[in-house]
Amino acid sequence: MSEPVVDIRNVVKRFAGHTAVRDVTWRVPRGVVYGLLGPNGAGKTTTIRMLLNIIAPDEGQITVFGVPNRTKGLTDRIGYLPEERGLYRKMQVRRLLRFLAELKGVPSVFELARDREQRQVLEYLYAGQDIGRPFVAPPLLPPARLTLLREAFNATMKDPEFIADVKRGKFDLDPESGDHLEMLIKKLYATPKPVIERVSRLIK
Repeated sequence: MSEPVVDIRNVVKRFAGHTAVRDVTWRVPRGVVYGLLGPNGAGKTTTIRMLLNIIAPDEGQITVFGVPNRTKGLTDRIGYLPEERGLYRKMQVRRLLRFLAELKGVPSVFELARDREQRQVLEYLYAGQDIGRPFVAPPLLPPARLTLLREAFNATMKDPEFIADVKRGKFDLDPESGDHLEMLIKKLYATPKPVIERVSRLIK
């Protein structure tokens, strides 16, 4: 018989004198779907948290893939979806994914670029994500008027009544300043022609 994927032996967990898990022993063979059934308070979630080394058992041993569950890097091989997901509801999905990837040490697509030109290609392709849905003014707009528009926009984004309306409507609000968008667009315009041609070939 092959070594079990999960091996829990005589595990006990107590909280302030209450025994949440009492002398639990079970094994999960490779290739098997295994479920924990029981009423609230039976110790199912506590057992899973011990299995993932989120909390430690007071007694007993747990091994996963043949090694102790405390082994460094082991949980990187395990997928876990808790009942409470702990997501940042006000954060854009792409930024949340980037944040979670950074926590786990996952390199970004830009870090995987092999040279400067590859990085420029990727920055050009992904630029639209940072630009989002901008407000655009005519090209001959006087600079003073542009400044007033940007100041009005920034003030609106901080206005308590506006923010309250956004929350009531359940809209996403993640504004970027005009200065930041201007910098991004200038960077796009400065992209070398060979890079733009390479991007064109990729998206055809």
